[in-house]
Amino acid sequence: MISVNEAKKIIDTSVTYNKITTLPMAEAYGLTLAKKVIATVDIPNFDQSSMDGYAIKFQDRNLPLSITGEMAAGATAQLSIADGEATRIFTGGPLPGNADTVVMQEKIRLEGDKLIIMDNSLSEGLHVRPKGAEVKQGEIAMAEGTHLSAAALGFLAGIGCTEVAVYAPPSFGIILT
Repeated sequence: MISVNEAKKIIDTSVTYNKITTLPMAEAYGLTLAKKVIATVDIPNFDQSSMDGYAIKFQDRNLPLSITGEMAAGATAQLSIADGEATRIFTGGPLPGNADTVVMQEKIRLEGDKLIIMDNSLSEGLHVRPKGAEVKQGEIAMAEGTHLSAAALGFLAGIGCTEVAVYAPPSFGIILT
């Protein structure tokens, strides 16, 4: 008979966790990533609003602006704004061409068909998540050794992964005498 501590030492020196297997994402939950994952695309892959509001050119912040169009999350339309224009935009929506700032919807007022900005602390680029802000194409998106939680798997799925290399879970048996 050996002590529990001796048994733990035997396990620590005998068991290796280097068997790598590739699994579909749906089967990798709870396992450990065995190889780093390199991003094949920028995330986000376009300049994106991080707030509901209006996309503007920062230089136009003190002008009454005409509202042209709307950009929702998932929108694929290619809009662009001209001087003196703003576009209604929702969280996750792609920024229209020429826009560089998003004004929160709570910080505007409408006077007829004109948008007036009431935000003295507005700064250029505010509420804009630039293309590649989370991870850039070619960079490490997730490091080896990462525990594959639901959030980690969701992120990997978002960058196009369909399978991952993971450390195979150990197999063991118990013998009772």
